[in-house]
Amino acid sequence: MAATFLKNGKLIIGPHLFVGLTVVVLVIATASLGPSLQKGKDWARGLHVAINGGVLLLFGWQAISGIAIVQKLLSSAAAPTSLGT
Repeated sequence: MAATFLKNGKLIIGPHLFVGLTVVVLVIATASLGPSLQKGKDWARGLHVAINGGVLLLFGWQAISGIAIVQKLLSSAAAPTSLGT
């Protein structure tokens, strides 16, 4: 997000950004289950596995959409520009 903002002066609002932020929130949520996991709580283990399954799916989508974004950036960078001649 910082690199995008520094390069463009704005954030590009879209699904890739929102899914990435959701992944961050879910990783924090699953990490917060640590104390309950150490106490052996079965509900915490089930929730931990479920959240991490969701994170894995969202991360897979992030990877696929990120590749598409990179390809779009590379194709626009490689496009010839008109110099007015």
